[in-house]
Amino acid sequence: PLTGMKTDTGEIELNFFYAEEMDIKTSSGDVSGILQSQMTVIPETSTGSINIHHDVYGGKGTCRVTTSSGDISIRLSLEPR
Repeated sequence: PLTGMKTDTGEIELNFFYAEEMDIKTSSGDVSGILQSQMTVIPETSTGSINIHHDVYGGKGTCRVTTSSGDISIRLSLEPR
């Protein structure tokens, strides 16, 4: 099942988040957070910066993150699963 989050001007923060498939969209807010498991992250921003920690990549899930002017910053939880 797909987990979706969308906002026009607000920020989205993931706090030890887990989902098999994610689709996250915001127009002018930042997207940041900590994932509980590895997955393929597909970030897209027009004017913001992208900082995806290399430990995030792997696993079977997919996380699509789209923002027009916000920054994207995602890392993997260091706590045991």
